[in-house]
Amino acid sequence: MVATLKEPVEKLPLALRKNLRDSFTAKKEELEGQLSTLLGGEAWTIDVNPNLLFAYAPEGSYGYSSLGDCIKDYVEGAIYQMKYNFESRGHGEEGIAELNSLASKHVLTIYPDLEGKFSYCGVDIKDGELRILFTEGNLGSNINYALSELPKAINDASIAAGNNPLPYFARHSIKEDYTGKIEELRKKIAKQLHNDDIKLEPNFEATAAALKKDKEARDDWPTNIGGFIYSYFESVEYYMQYNKFEEDDLMYEGFAEQVPKGVIEFNIVPKLGESRSYNEIVIKDGVCALQTQPQNFGTNINQVADKIVDIL
Repeated sequence: MVATLKEPVEKLPLALRKNLRDSFTAKKEELEGQLSTLLGGEAWTIDVNPNLLFAYAPEGSYGYSSLGDCIKDYVEGAIYQMKYNFESRGHGEEGIAELNSLASKHVLTIYPDLEGKFSYCGVDIKDGELRILFTEGNLGSNINYALSELPKAINDASIAAGNNPLPYFARHSIKEDYTGKIEELRKKIAKQLHNDDIKLEPNFEATAAALKKDKEARDDWPTNIGGFIYSYFESVEYYMQYNKFEEDDLMYEGFAEQVPKGVIEFNIVPKLGESRSYNEIVIKDGVCALQTQPQNFGTNINQVADKIVDIL
């Protein structure tokens, strides 16, 4: 249930207006500069309604007695968490670009959590704005942690926008856990097969589409899609080595005969062969396919290619 937004107070007490001026308004331009520099040079602004926030400030609370300091602390906490997420958690240029795109108004604001998403505070992106959220009764609580889950807010907004078949977390996972190392693995497989032209097809978009619509798929698939699919291909290389493909012409020539297209692909399928519980390796239409069902994505990955000899 969405709560009703309170009416802003008509006028703030004089002492509070002075605190607002001295502690926040006087530093607002500097804070906007820090925010803009951090976010790739885009011109960001801070747009806060102190009269609305005061309507949510419990008597005797930090926001009630020092609203200017409270707002400044929220903004500084947001900047700190942005630096941490973009610089230390690896979201870097990709995350900054995504945030600039989704929060298209380039506005940071503070707003009550009317939907009850968080316990004390949190963050979302809505109507083109990046919003620091606080729950009723908790204005000024856990200030420095409001943007701690900024990547999740970016991911949720990317899903809601629907302008990319892969949510932000999936694209980040692919970049971090797949793209930079898949070529080395492909070369190892190619060596086993005596075929430098072997191709690995991850089918990320089709995989994401299948997982999105299946209620039994694991919730954390976007953060794991890159690493999991890499591991499926890694199983192929392992079992080729185990069965000594590189040394045995019957093995690598047999593979070439059965897989003339020279492609190993990953697929999500609605049903597996009767003899397999979690995943399988099959040959179809001249392609070697690693397959699993949505509910088993990521389960027993290392076994997917254990029957590679049997299918040749």
